Amino acid sequence: MFEIALELQQLDLAANHAPAYNTQADQYAALKLHIDALLNTLIPPNSLHHRSTTALFNLPDTQASIEFIKEQLTRWSHELASTESRIRVPEEITASTVELEKRARQIVIDIHLAMSLKRDDERKALYNRHMQLRWMLISLLFGGTFVVAKLTLDRHLNERLSRNLSLLNKKLEMRVSRRTQQLVEGRALLLFILDACPNATALVQADSGKVHFINREFLEQLNKGPHIDSLQIQDLLMDTDERSRFMNELELYGRVDNWETKINAPIPYWSSLSVKLVEVEGQLSYLLWAFNISKHKELLTLLEIQASTDVLTALYNRRAFYERSKKILESCRRYGHLCSVLMLDIDNFKQINDLYGHAIGDDAIRMVGQVLKSDLREIDVIGRVGGEEFAVILPHTLSNEAWETAERLRCAIENSFIECATGKLRLTVSIGVTSLTPQGNQTIENLISIADKALYRAKKSGRNRVEAEKHEHT
Repeated sequence: MFEIALELQQLDLAANHAPAYNTQADQYAALKLHIDALLNTLIPPNSLHHRSTTALFNLPDTQASIEFIKEQLTRWSHELASTESRIRVPEEITASTVELEKRARQIVIDIHLAMSLKRDDERKALYNRHMQLRWMLISLLFGGTFVVAKLTLDRHLNERLSRNLSLLNKKLEMRVSRRTQQLVEGRALLLFILDACPNATALVQADSGKVHFINREFLEQLNKGPHIDSLQIQDLLMDTDERSRFMNELELYGRVDNWETKINAPIPYWSSLSVKLVEVEGQLSYLLWAFNISKHKELLTLLEIQASTDVLTALYNRRAFYERSKKILESCRRYGHLCSVLMLDIDNFKQINDLYGHAIGDDAIRMVGQVLKSDLREIDVIGRVGGEEFAVILPHTLSNEAWETAERLRCAIENSFIECATGKLRLTVSIGVTSLTPQGNQTIENLISIADKALYRAKKSGRNRVEAEKHEHT
């Protein structure tokens, strides 16, 4: 508060001694500087911190005086910032300085009186506290004497109890230590067994995916490095559509067993995945184990290929050809599409076997199969249905287009040859053609039988020919 009075005097001097400044602007700047200093010195009346630490809290008149000074200073500061209104500020300061200094002196007096009264109250409180402590010490002296006597009497009993408790505690510690060691060894053994397990095993927290445990086999399969902190179960599945089905079943039943899926890894692989919802340390977690079945899948695929493929030509065998043809025929009939069937037979095949041997006969069959694969469309179905007999399904093909296709195949085979001991051996084929109309209800067996009859007519007509179901073409 003394600083306020001093700053008010400096402010008055700055307002009354204009000649001391080079320009009027310098005087305004000096006034602005003193006003800002006064504003920084004033204590904010509404501050909770100062209310609790100064005497102003119980001096409303003093607070009002400080607010009055602060308002005056704030108004002068704003007027000094304005070019039009700052001219009258020095005169107002000169006229108000006496009143402001009077208020500042009164503030100092009020605060000193308040502080003095506060000090008197504090001294009285300290005296009363001193007397209370005095009687408390006397009471503690008598009470301490009684406690010492009681403690002396109880000490022997406590010593005896302490010895008994110490003995029991040592026994308990030994039992706990032995049990803890057993648990640690059992846990270590379990982790060792799981880590050495040839199947992928992991335990992850259900909500966050935090990995509690994952064995080396799983890390190697996922190719995630020597350590992994987080793993989301659904991210293991490569098929995004399959993820929702998997998680729905897991949430519904609490477990999923032997779910065959492709695992999302740098090198994807097939796995039989099982997951069970368990509780670990009060939190839901997923216990999962997986078997790598990629080799099993590859073997199944290979067996399926072998079961449906002719070994000699790599075309469909008879069973696979009929199964595939039935599906195509049903689709054409359902959507009203046309479909045609070709039956091919190598001419004079028995003579080729007799003259050149079965190895050349096999080469002849392979050569015909190769021509069929290279000249026909991908949607066409080709099969070897007999020794030297071949069948072809031509979806979306008219009867005249089927005949043209058959003629093209006949010419391509006629212009091909195979190498044998005597030179180049050329082959010819006879072909029978038939078609399924949109209104037709024939089965694949019916169509094959009709095409076979057309093939028989081609054979009877001199071979190396194409015969249609009702029309003959040469």
